Amino acid sequence: MKFTALLLAGLFGVEAPPVAVVLDGGQLTRVYGLAGNFLRGESGERLLAYSFDGEIEWRLEPGRLLVRHGAVQDVLAVQAESAVFRGRTATLPDSRAVAWNGERIVEAKEAGLLIAGRAIEWRAGSLTVTQPDGTAESVDCPNPPGSLTAAGQDWAHFDGHLLRLTPNRVTLYILPARSRQP
Repeated sequence: MKFTALLLAGLFGVEAPPVAVVLDGGQLTRVYGLAGNFLRGESGERLLAYSFDGEIEWRLEPGRLLVRHGAVQDVLAVQAESAVFRGRTATLPDSRAVAWNGERIVEAKEAGLLIAGRAIEWRAGSLTVTQPDGTAESVDCPNPPGSLTAAGQDWAHFDGHLLRLTPNRVTLYILPARSRQP
């Protein structure tokens, strides 16, 4: 039924709602659709790593790490080729953690697994999401996420999955594989 709605929306020029932005093969890609039926949009600019949780945007570009929060941004010169973003923190490959303090990028003492104000923990085949109000919900996830990053205000992305973080609706979705052409 949802697929039919997306198909009809395409035929009549109605666009599917944007759900998230993910880094796919080094390119920033929008994900459109309704929960359960996702379409990948056109690929955008090339980045080494990216995260946006609806509040804080991190971009790792060659030679620099950029963070944006509303109209305020800061740039830090780095030589890293990858990063893991968790809310206000970024961890670089040399185990160096930096954080956004609201004005600039500073060295972080400890990088916790926080995305959009929610604590996320993997243990014994499930992901537990603790909401800002303290309630916790779990979803089955047989393998630990390799790199969990924010993909939208209420979404996280890892290893070809989208994790919905909305209270009382925490759900894990598998994204369709992008067709790769040589």
